[in-house]
Amino acid sequence: MRWLILLITISLAALTQTAALHHIAVWSAQPDLLLILALCLALNAEVRHAAVAGWLIGLAKDFFAEGRPGLYALLFFALCYAIGRIKDSVFKEHFAIQAAIAFLASLASNIVYIGLNALVLRSLDLTSALGRTLAIAVYTGLTMPLVFALLRRPIRRLRFVEPTQMLKPF
Repeated sequence: MRWLILLITISLAALTQTAALHHIAVWSAQPDLLLILALCLALNAEVRHAAVAGWLIGLAKDFFAEGRPGLYALLFFALCYAIGRIKDSVFKEHFAIQAAIAFLASLASNIVYIGLNALVLRSLDLTSALGRTLAIAVYTGLTMPLVFALLRRPIRRLRFVEPTQMLKPF
């Protein structure tokens, strides 16, 4: 049941990413809603659930990307796994930490994606792609705290948290 709800949420986020977010683009950059969803899950869910959800979200992004299929699935899996492992070491409730995590994750995933595609597609203009990557990372970082605040309660209701966290006393 909860995975079905997650798949529906991923589908809605992917449709919103491709159909609506270009209306709020700044300098042809728009926030990466699918990455933000993956990061919200990574910060609130158990590591193994976050990693699988990251893979599913990356797979959805691969369907709408024009590069190598499967690359975003691997990138989002690795990002969600890594963030899931270190989330207890950071104060994830602070909006500046959320923005920094989103900025760094967006920057890292897009640089790896562009770099690997540049190796395959030698005609890629790296300077404009890296400039756009920086703009996307900034926009995603600024959008993350708002989306995190909106999705925090629904994600916790999906019960992707560890059993020890669910049994906290009143």
